[in-house]
Amino acid sequence: MCIKKFLVSQSILMNGSDKEVNLPLARYAEVLRGKTSGRDVLTGKTIRLGEELGMAAKGIYVLEM
Repeated sequence: MCIKKFLVSQSILMNGSDKEVNLPLARYAEVLRGKTSGRDVLTGKTIRLGEELGMAAKGIYVLEM
C-alpha cells in the first residue's frame, strides 16, 4: 500500500464591502509566493492572479494553489 501525502496551499480572500473592488495583490506577495493562478475550490474555476484581483460585493474566493 502506497500512501502519498500532499501539501496543498490554500488562501481565502474576502470582500466585506457592499461594492465591487479591485484588490491589489502586491501586498500579498509573500503569501502568494509568485503564483500566477489558483483554483477556486467553491466553483472549480481557475482564477488568474495578476497585479489586481476583481472581487464582487461580499465576494469570497477559497483558492487552492
